[in-house]
Amino acid sequence: METKDLIVIGGGINGAGIAADAAGRGLSVLMLEALDLACATSSASSKLIHGGLRYLEHYEFRLVSEALAEREVLLKMAPHIAFPMRFRLPHRPHLRPAWMIRIGLFMYDHLGKRTSLPGSTGLRFGANSVLKPELSADSNILTVG
Repeated sequence: METKDLIVIGGGINGAGIAADAAGRGLSVLMLEALDLACATSSASSKLIHGGLRYLEHYEFRLVSEALAEREVLLKMAPHIAFPMRFRLPHRPHLRPAWMIRIGLFMYDHLGKRTSLPGSTGLRFGANSVLKPELSADSNILTVG
C-alpha cells in the first residue's frame, strides 16, 4: 500500500480545504468520505466567503485582516467559482453615527490589502428617493464589496 503524508477524514468544506491546501504544498493526501463530497452540512452552505466586516465593531482587527487576505487568495485561486458580490448596507443614524460607519469601512477596505476588489462607496438618498420613505429620510446606503 502506498504511504501518504496526510489522511483527511471527511470531504466537507473543511476536509476538502485542508486536503487541497496540503496537496498544494506538495504533500501526498488521501481524503476519506463516507458518502459524497460536500453532501451533508457543506451542501447547505450559503457559499459566501466571509470578509469579517461585523468583527470590526469588536476590535478584532487581526481576524478581519486574515479573513480579507484569505478572500483574496480564494478569488485568485478559483475565479471560476469565487466572485465578488457587492452588498448594500442601509445606514440608520440612530444606530451608529455616519462617521463611525465611514471609518469602519475605510479600515475594512485597507486591512486586507485587497488587490482584486473595489473599495466601499456611499450613496445618499433624498426626498425624491425610490426607496421606502422610512429608508430614504436622511438615509445613506453604503456599498461594500
